[in-house]
Amino acid sequence: MTKLASVILTISVFLLQSANAESTWSSCINEAQQELAKGNFAAGETKFKQSLATADESNLYQIQWSHYYLGELYLSQKKLDLAEREFNAVLKQSRKDGMSGAALSSLAKIYDSKKNIAAANRIKTEANQGGDEVDYSQYMKKVSVEIKRHWHPQKLQSHANTVVAFYLDEEGTPKEIHLAHASGNLKSDEAALNAVESTAPFGKLPSSKGYPCIDFSFEYNVYGASGARYFAELNSPAQKQVDAKFAKLAIKERELKHQLLLLDNRNDVPPVAALKTLSQLMDCLIEEKNFGSAQKLATRILAYYEKGQTPDLTAAHVWLQKGGIAVAENKMIEARDCYKQSLLITRQVGPAGSAQEQESTLALAKCLYQLGEADAAKELYDKLKSFKATQPK
Repeated sequence: MTKLASVILTISVFLLQSANAESTWSSCINEAQQELAKGNFAAGETKFKQSLATADESNLYQIQWSHYYLGELYLSQKKLDLAEREFNAVLKQSRKDGMSGAALSSLAKIYDSKKNIAAANRIKTEANQGGDEVDYSQYMKKVSVEIKRHWHPQKLQSHANTVVAFYLDEEGTPKEIHLAHASGNLKSDEAALNAVESTAPFGKLPSSKGYPCIDFSFEYNVYGASGARYFAELNSPAQKQVDAKFAKLAIKERELKHQLLLLDNRNDVPPVAALKTLSQLMDCLIEEKNFGSAQKLATRILAYYEKGQTPDLTAAHVWLQKGGIAVAENKMIEARDCYKQSLLITRQVGPAGSAQEQESTLALAKCLYQLGEADAAKELYDKLKSFKATQPK
């Protein structure tokens, strides 16, 4: 059995005044996450509230995360007012640390759902401003390697995913270790927690501005007939109930990420060789509504296009998909511009009336109609009719 590893780290910075771990707080959080993994949302909510009661009042980390987890639970249940209250409670602690950025992002989703576009845009702008960025990339590579060395999961018959959260003090020692997402398998969760708890200090941090907080994902997957295992990023840690369609998409996503990892690690393969896999993974992420990750892949593909290394029709497809993401996020002006780019490219490379040109034309027409540009939309609809009229029967 081989083990392929690719661990995703999510890093944010917290300015903490107290670094004392409270096992009772961590226990409440762990129990809450395990209740959520079993679908016991009421019990999970109760445990999160207990974590607030046991939190050290001087420990910004504990208070922020308790409110944040409650907010994410309420958001997943569409209890928007309760979620908004919890995320605002996070922001009351500080407005310049990493957890506040996550809370702002979730607040933007709430305002989008409430059709409060002005508030959503304001929050998104504030979330994107952030503070001074610290490059932790090299440091986190060392963290990843060390934790993986201590991860010894028992053999399982099915997939299990655990996310462990913690912060690093000045000496690089993990503190406040707890579950950010439980797998539903106690042994898998215990192995993940032990992996972090068993590590020695990683060395002094590259910056004294704050403590990095890490979400460390452990994914155990019985992969194919060979039983190979590898780690992957959780697509949506808050999503506890996975339907059959999503399960298939999740499998496809893991396979594509694995292919991409192998291609990226080969020195003899040019970066553009991964274009097909990048495009397929982007489409998969969009179908899963993981728009943020899909946008990153789209940016990478279009960067190759600007260098003349991406086929025109691939670039046209990416612009079309970016337009779809913008529509889903109610950014109609941005969607219009993306669809125009897609249509421009398809018209340049031809042939006239191709399936891809028709797809871009239809998307742009619908977008223009929603923007109130009825005349321009009608012109495109008429163009579509002419395409169909000239097609052989």
